[in-house]
Amino acid sequence: MNILLLFLGISFLILGMQFFRGKWLRLLAGNFWGDEQGKINSAGAIKAGKLLGPAVIVCGFSLTCLIFDGSSFWQILGIGLLTISGLKTENRRII
Repeated sequence: MNILLLFLGISFLILGMQFFRGKWLRLLAGNFWGDEQGKINSAGAIKAGKLLGPAVIVCGFSLTCLIFDGSSFWQILGIGLLTISGLKTENRRII
């Protein structure tokens, strides 16, 4: 179980950093293979990446810390920040 949490934590850290940098934004739109079925608003996707990136980084950090600490504080922190970031994105209607 600890190896799975470590893998998920590291992958969330990498994903959050790439979202914040403005890369891999097709994952936010659900376009995994890069086909051009629908155009996404590039400015809106960058704003969404800037909002969701730090929350995903904190989730990855909390998953990694959960391995060593085992406290439920890290679970509450990760879920709370991801929820708040999602609500901000929903209210702004970026994408």
